[in-house]
Amino acid sequence: MKRIGLCCCLLFAFLLASAGRTTLPSGHKTEAAFEEYKTEPLYRFRSTKGYLLYKTRDSLPAGLGNGPWKNEGMACHVPTGGAGLKPVYQLFKSDAYGTRFNYTTNKAEADSAKGGVLNSYSGLANWTNQGVVFYVAATQLAGTTPLFKLSRPPSILAAGPDAGKLHPGWDASFLTDDVDDKKIALSQGWKSEGVLGYVWRMPAEAEWLPDLYVPMVSAEEFSVKAIIANQGKANTGGADVYAHLLLYDASGKPVFSDGKFVGGLSPGQTHPVTFDTGKRSLVGLRYQIKVDLSNLVRESNESNNLTDPAEFHRKIKINPDPNGATRVPPPSFVITGVTSTPTQAQPKHTSYQLTVSNSDAYDATWFVSLKNKLPPSPCGPGMTDARMVLQFSVIRNGRPINAGCKPLNGSQQMHILTVETAALLSDSDGVVITLIDRLHGTKYDSTPFTVGWFGLAKTLVPAGCKYFLGRAGSYLCTSDQGMAACENLRKQGKPIECRRVAK
Repeated sequence: MKRIGLCCCLLFAFLLASAGRTTLPSGHKTEAAFEEYKTEPLYRFRSTKGYLLYKTRDSLPAGLGNGPWKNEGMACHVPTGGAGLKPVYQLFKSDAYGTRFNYTTNKAEADSAKGGVLNSYSGLANWTNQGVVFYVAATQLAGTTPLFKLSRPPSILAAGPDAGKLHPGWDASFLTDDVDDKKIALSQGWKSEGVLGYVWRMPAEAEWLPDLYVPMVSAEEFSVKAIIANQGKANTGGADVYAHLLLYDASGKPVFSDGKFVGGLSPGQTHPVTFDTGKRSLVGLRYQIKVDLSNLVRESNESNNLTDPAEFHRKIKINPDPNGATRVPPPSFVITGVTSTPTQAQPKHTSYQLTVSNSDAYDATWFVSLKNKLPPSPCGPGMTDARMVLQFSVIRNGRPINAGCKPLNGSQQMHILTVETAALLSDSDGVVITLIDRLHGTKYDSTPFTVGWFGLAKTLVPAGCKYFLGRAGSYLCTSDQGMAACENLRKQGKPIECRRVAK
């Protein structure tokens, strides 16, 4: 589950050039909104029979049936206390059909020890209220996301070797903060029971700290360029930020260093720096960039300030593998919908719906779980054992900006993708998706899809235009009406080309 789709509440970053810097707009949240809350991880466990248990500790009570239970990582972060919270009660049932759990914020429902259809069928024990196990926010606070609850009524298998047994996972709760997870579950017959409450995707107390990192580095023989960014939720404060270039010889001995003043960075702000090495060639040396070398800035993540050492090589032309493109096809996608649904926390909240049109081209054996869970970087906090990860990027002014990602457990999860943004992207912005194979360390980039192309076909195709050479954004029109409509859209700023078939 985690972090599918991205889930979905990842924010697109936007680059707006200003005074040599770039600003990534974010929601208008206030730091004070987070100060009254502390959070803790909520973990998800799955039994051998498929039932789910949610706990705020990553250990299980002794003697729990249907083991071993598998720890599937952090589902979200929940508050430990504060105003405006709702308690979540845990209901428990263990019988011949397995050990299972249910969750509700309704105390009367929890105390009623309901049993439902299964009880009248088998006479088994009702649910037992085990009390409050965690809390959720009652309203959507800044930085929170809905925690959806889904359920499915008890069902007895009618055929096969397990005939007469309860279908695994049907007589319990399924909790998710992922819109794509919810859509998949609904398509499989689960029933939505609404929003249980609101939770955090990352620790609330860490949300409003700066987070400095280096998203881009490029090197020439006598210079290194880097982008320094603050991807956190707070200013760097009174500390002035410096970035340093470090050079090492083949033995790892430092041979050169240079520091550049970056200044203060607000949330989402970036700053380009260029390090000149004079007459010292980078050939045969390794280079890396360190931001905030003296650790003057307190950050939400102190482990991402240093890039991996890279060895410089002069660029040479290499004949590409003629069959490389056919071995693993790059993903091809389109934007299928844009929805603006403002919330109290995000008045300009916009959702972009994408679909990967060639998802069926990917072998099901690629979507396996790795033996060891790894950080789903760049998907955010938590762990995932998914081999394939889909990464999203926004292209603005020719520069790619990470806009989130989602681990994939199957190609069907590429059919419906939802990406949340704090504002509309401009027509000239592009979107790229990258399929990452973490087993082999390979990446497969899609062709950029320009945002302004969305919806144009609905206007131009009925008017007598079609894609020119199959390229989105380039139209060949067979009528004067179609050509006029295409040119009118182009003059309005739509990034398209218009051609008229010769009469």
